[in-house]
Amino acid sequence: PSLPPSFPFSFPPPPPFFPPPNNSISRITISPGELASLHTLSLDNNKIDNWESVAALRQLPLLTTLRLRHNPLITGPGLDMRLLVIAMLPAVRKLNGTPISPNERLQADIFYLKHFGAEYHKGTEGFHALHNRFKELVVEYGEPALEGPKIASIKDQSIAVTVIKPDGKQFEKKLLKTTLVKNLQVIVQRQCKILPKNQVLYWIDPAEPDQKIYLDDPTRDLLYFNMVQASTVYVEKL
Repeated sequence: PSLPPSFPFSFPPPPPFFPPPNNSISRITISPGELASLHTLSLDNNKIDNWESVAALRQLPLLTTLRLRHNPLITGPGLDMRLLVIAMLPAVRKLNGTPISPNERLQADIFYLKHFGAEYHKGTEGFHALHNRFKELVVEYGEPALEGPKIASIKDQSIAVTVIKPDGKQFEKKLLKTTLVKNLQVIVQRQCKILPKNQVLYWIDPAEPDQKIYLDDPTRDLLYFNMVQASTVYVEKL
């Protein structure tokens, strides 16, 4: 049966894997102790549009794998939304199918401090109830500066991408970090003569050399997949 648009997680003891995507869920509330054994949760294709629902997931102490694609909340620049979710949920190790590297975790914490620094200094009512991890980060990194995050220059927004073709040959492109995967697919099509529907693209983060990070969402930008510096993309043909 479908779930109502707003509901508390108050089910019988769940299995460690609980995937309720596509249920028109708009808000999540979890009481302490509920779903304590849950470690994998898919909330794709719902109607979550509030950060309170993300903060509520901190009540799940064993949650390490989370999917939140295609919710109204995740509609801004890919990196910003991804980093904020990572910072708010320190136990999660894989978000939307992509592992979270130690470097990305650090980047998320710093971004989170900068992004909400001004609101923190204002002492906005209810701030710590929503951002219940902020005090931990202030203790670890120090108080954030009053100014918000600086806007990077165009030079800082670009990265050198080396593309390895299926035959082992390669080519290089200078791309903006906001380049969409579908635009990269067009470049690969021109260079490799492979239609986008037949392409499998992935890159490997040097910090996680055993993990292939698949560029599996054409509507997302390179930042969304944590490609923030010179990277190598591998092409396979289906």
